[in-house]
Amino acid sequence: MSDRPQAASHWIQGPFTDLFFFSFGWILALGAFVLVDHSGFGHGTRALLFVSVLLFNFLHRHLTFPLVYGDPEQFRQRRRSYLVLPVFFLALTGISVLYTKNPVLETDALPNPVRIASNASQDFVFFKGGSRYEASVRFRGDESTPEAVAATLNDQLAGWMQAEVAGDRLRLRAVQSGTRFHLGYSRGSTNQIKQLGLRRARGQHFEPTRPLFSALLGLAILWTIYHTVMQKVGLLRIYSRRAGAGASWTDKALPFAWLGVLIFHLGSLPSAREKAFVVWRASPAVQESLELAATLLPYLLVPCLAFAGVVSILHVREPLIRGARFSWPRTLYVFSIPMLYASFYYDVFVGYAVLGFSHAIEYLAFVNVYARRKYLSRSPDSSLLARAVRHQGAAMAGYCLVVLPAFVLWNSAAPISLEWYIVGSGFLHFIYDGWIWKLRKPEVGKPLGLDYAQPAHG
Repeated sequence: MSDRPQAASHWIQGPFTDLFFFSFGWILALGAFVLVDHSGFGHGTRALLFVSVLLFNFLHRHLTFPLVYGDPEQFRQRRRSYLVLPVFFLALTGISVLYTKNPVLETDALPNPVRIASNASQDFVFFKGGSRYEASVRFRGDESTPEAVAATLNDQLAGWMQAEVAGDRLRLRAVQSGTRFHLGYSRGSTNQIKQLGLRRARGQHFEPTRPLFSALLGLAILWTIYHTVMQKVGLLRIYSRRAGAGASWTDKALPFAWLGVLIFHLGSLPSAREKAFVVWRASPAVQESLELAATLLPYLLVPCLAFAGVVSILHVREPLIRGARFSWPRTLYVFSIPMLYASFYYDVFVGYAVLGFSHAIEYLAFVNVYARRKYLSRSPDSSLLARAVRHQGAAMAGYCLVVLPAFVLWNSAAPISLEWYIVGSGFLHFIYDGWIWKLRKPEVGKPLGLDYAQPAHG
């Protein structure tokens, strides 16, 4: 396979690399989740798939740092920022982790006597170590005192929760230290919840909460989605410019327009919002605010869908007006984007994981292709990267042998601190990538075969 792109080719590297890594490789991850979910392998196998996706993301994020610190020319462009920002985000993450609040779970006062409908079912949803567990308590209907309610809870939730009566209140405590849970309920049992005095218990944690870190986590999730879509935009701009087709604004608007359709539609579904809250671990107050805002989403969905349709039509029409030759690489890549978004309808968690997997393998492949084209022509003494590309297979294998075991050992020994690190260091990846991948710069676009004879619009 040639290292240099051919002028007549619309592929970035070639059919296999482009179709597998850039356009449709994420189907493997989605297929793996579907297979596990329908083959009876169990919850542990599904959790292993999520960890595997996280491993790929861990691998791709750290590939940014050699591009910055291993290239003296790149490093000199923002020397002060590249030295200060790691310290800043280390301090910011550390402060967010150290600042904790200890919530006290206090329920509403119980009515006297307690009235529970016969055979009323109360659903409890637990989240322990990132895993989801469900338990359902069925009340007999003759529990007329708080003590009787506590006895029923303790009898059916032994090993999960400890119910105890404190005056006229019923308190629920985690049996195992560090276990956190949300208290959920079935849609038809709202009246029973109020009678039991459990209304305010919903969404509380028994472990110390970290509100600042939760805010960082929420920002990281939103920025990850934006960063991932911007990478799609960048690759689409490369395809369009190599094909001599596609306006800059439609290339940028199309992925975001269909993302808006996805968010507005999923956000209007209560089941999808509940799962999003679990990932974010937002406070009850934040959740209530977002629930209120979600009532507007159905009204935003229709204009967003119309805008996405118009942009899609213009995106197809614009090359025809220019008289550009039809480009299969560009067309297939555009088609893959809404297909990828559709994975969220299978499962919100799986969709987010598949989106992350797509982003990671895109980046890993693109950096390897780009680095070889850019640094192979330079003197081996000019930078670490110029030396590495002359033995690219060995260099990449060595990189993986360092990063992958570090992830596995860290995740096994202290997964919570690994989560802190991933969130904090992720901001460096977002910012650095925004600086180094600017197609309007000839030094970025020329290794990709882009022509800068005319003013660039990418």
